[in-house]
Amino acid sequence: MDSRHRYNTSRLVKKNLVSIAAALAGLITVSFSTPGAFGSALAGQTILLPNTAPGAQGWSAFDPDGVANTVITPGPTAMRMDTWNQPDLGAAVLFYRSLGISSQTGFSIEFSLQVHRSRYDAFDGGVVFVPSFASGQHLLVEERNAMIVWAEDRITWGDLSQAYLMNTTNAFHTYRLDVLNGFGSLYVDDALALQRAFPNTTGTVAFGDQSNDFLNGNVATPIQGDFALGYITYVPEPSTIALFLPGLFAMLWKTRCRTFGGVARRK
Repeated sequence: MDSRHRYNTSRLVKKNLVSIAAALAGLITVSFSTPGAFGSALAGQTILLPNTAPGAQGWSAFDPDGVANTVITPGPTAMRMDTWNQPDLGAAVLFYRSLGISSQTGFSIEFSLQVHRSRYDAFDGGVVFVPSFASGQHLLVEERNAMIVWAEDRITWGDLSQAYLMNTTNAFHTYRLDVLNGFGSLYVDDALALQRAFPNTTGTVAFGDQSNDFLNGNVATPIQGDFALGYITYVPEPSTIALFLPGLFAMLWKTRCRTFGGVARRK
C-alpha cells in the first residue's frame, strides 16, 4: 500500500473515532445536565413485575390494618391494587422498597399505570407514588408534598401545587419521574406534565394508597383507590455512566491500534 493510501485510510479511521467519541460525549453531557434525558436514554432496572406479589420482589408493606394481601392481585400483564372496594381503612396501605437513590445525584423512575377509581385531597390520595418514603412511618409533610397523586381526571403533586389534566382511566399510560440536582420533572407518555423542586430523598420509594381520611370530611366517601400497574423500572444516578467510560475508550483505542497496525503492515 502506498503512503498516500495509508494516509487517507488513517484520516478516515481517525475521523470515525472522533465521531464516535463526540457522540459518546454528547450522550454523557445530556445525561448529566438535562432532566428527562438520561431516563429515556438508558435501559432501566425492573423493580416490579405484574405477575408476582410485591413482597416476593423485595418490597415491604406499610400496612397497619393488615390488608396488604387482600388488596393486591398479581396478573400476567397487570398487578391490581384495590382499596376502593374495601371497607374504610384506618390507615394507609403502601408498598416500599429501598433503592439508595438521591435527589441530588439524580435518578429516573418509570412505570405503567391505569387508574380505575380514585379520590384525593391535599396530602392524601387513593393512588399515589412516593419518591421519598420514611420506612415504617406515616409520611412527613415534605414527603407528602412531592408525592405523585392520581385522580380520575388529572395527576397532581401531593400539595396540589400543580395539576396536569388528563384521563387516567382510559388506558395504561407511561409515567416517568426524572430527578437531578434537587429538581424533578414528571412526564406522561413522554410529554412534560409537572415540575418541582425536590427535597432530599430517603432513598426509598413507595406506591399504593396514602390516606386514612375522608373527602370533605364525609365518612361516605373515604379517600381510597383502585388501579393497575404494568411495571416499575428505575435508572440510578447518571454519574454511574462514568464507570463505563474507561472501558469504552479502551475499546476505541484498541480498535485504532489494530487498524493502524494492519495498515502499516500491508504492502
